[in-house]
Amino acid sequence: MGKSKKGALEPAPEGETYKLQEYDIEITDGQELANFRYLKEDLKDLSEEDKKIGNVDDLRFLQFTRAFRNQKKGHEAAAEALKRTIEWRREYKPLEITNDDVRNEVKTGKAYHFGRDMDGRPALWIHVSLHDKKTRVLEETVKYGVMCMEHCLTQLEGTEYKQRQVGLVFDLTNFGLRNMDYDFVKELLRCLQNYYPENMGKTYVVNAPLIFRGFWAIVKPWIDPFTVQKIQFVNSLEKLTRYFTPANIPKRLGGESYEYQIPAGYE
Repeated sequence: MGKSKKGALEPAPEGETYKLQEYDIEITDGQELANFRYLKEDLKDLSEEDKKIGNVDDLRFLQFTRAFRNQKKGHEAAAEALKRTIEWRREYKPLEITNDDVRNEVKTGKAYHFGRDMDGRPALWIHVSLHDKKTRVLEETVKYGVMCMEHCLTQLEGTEYKQRQVGLVFDLTNFGLRNMDYDFVKELLRCLQNYYPENMGKTYVVNAPLIFRGFWAIVKPWIDPFTVQKIQFVNSLEKLTRYFTPANIPKRLGGESYEYQIPAGYE
C-alpha cells in the first residue's frame, strides 16, 4: 500500500470496488477502499474472542474507515480507534449493564427504545426535560446512555435493516436550565464518537425552544462535522411524521398510542 507525501494512502486504482455482500454495500471511492483495506490488513491477526467482543466484520471496518475519513492519516487513526474500542468493550462490558446498575436513571423514564424511523433504524427516544444535572451521577448517566445504545443495536438482529445504525430522537419539550448538562453531553459524545462511530444514523431534535440556541452554540463544535450533517431539527408533529409513522411515535409527542412504562420495581 503506497502513501502520498502527506502520509495518506494512495487511492485504490480507478474502477476497483469492494462489495460487502451481507450488507449490500459497495465501496466505490478509491481513497475509502484503500483505507478500508489497510484497516483489514492491520487487524487481520485479531483473535476470535476480540472479533466477538468488538463485533468486528467488514461493516465494522467500513464504519471506522468512514469515521476518520477527514483526517490526513485516517487509515492509521481508524485502526488505532478500533483497537481502543475492542479494549474498552473488554473492560467496560457494555452488554452486561443491567437496570440495577443504572437504577437512578431507569426510574426517570427519560430514555427508551420504541419503534423505527422510516429508513428502518431502531429509535431511541430521549425526553430531555426529565434529566436533571443537579441530581444525576455522571458515571451512571453515561453508563445508562451506553446501555440504551446497545439495546437499540440489538434490535437490528434478524431484521432486513443491515446498516447497524440507530435513530436518536431528542425531545426538547419543556427544556430548561436544569437540563443544560455540558459535562454529561461532552462525556457522552466522547463515548459515542470514539466507540460507536457511524452507529448514529440520524438524529432528530424535536421542539427545541429559543433557550436551546445558546446551549447548541456551545455543544455543536464538539460534534464531528459528518454527524452534524445528520441532525434534523423538527418543530411539529407534521414534520416528525415525515420521518416516523404515527404508530412509531410515542403518544406524548402526538403518536397513536404508545406510552412508555417504567419497569416494575424501578418507579
